[in-house]
Amino acid sequence: MRLNNEVRTEEPEADLQVFPLDVTDEQAVVVAKVADFRPTQLYFFASPKILLDGGQTFDTARYDLYFRFYVTSMCRLIRNVSMVAATPFRVFLPSTSFIDAPPAGAAEYIAAKVAAEEALLDLAKEVGVYPVIHRLPPLASDQTASLGAGAQADGFEAVAGAVYAMRNMVV
Repeated sequence: MRLNNEVRTEEPEADLQVFPLDVTDEQAVVVAKVADFRPTQLYFFASPKILLDGGQTFDTARYDLYFRFYVTSMCRLIRNVSMVAATPFRVFLPSTSFIDAPPAGAAEYIAAKVAAEEALLDLAKEVGVYPVIHRLPPLASDQTASLGAGAQADGFEAVAGAVYAMRNMVV
């Protein structure tokens, strides 16, 4: 919500809508929420809690959970929004710097994030969106609580630059 408040403060005329959505709910009525709005940008911040336990065995159940959030839900949401959005619209996907420097126990998370990046690039061709993918450092949030002291970056500061760049992107 801090980012929402910041944008509204700096640009009060901005037509900005923020709403909670359970992206794993296949029956979520996304189209009805955005039909009159016709969004030009979509920011996909959905995430379950991120657990890095240093385990040596790939946990397929954990991977399936991450994949459901980062890939299945993102694809469904983008396809649904594309039915009513101003086309083409921009999609911001926060990814992870762990892809470039993997810590122990992060294989499932990293694999799902890589799959999300690839899925978004494919969706760009399929439904005509402009993908904006940023690999962010670990951010201090409820989802990264299990990362401990390694998750020190302020989420607002890490994301704000990307959001402003995306808003001003020429398409």
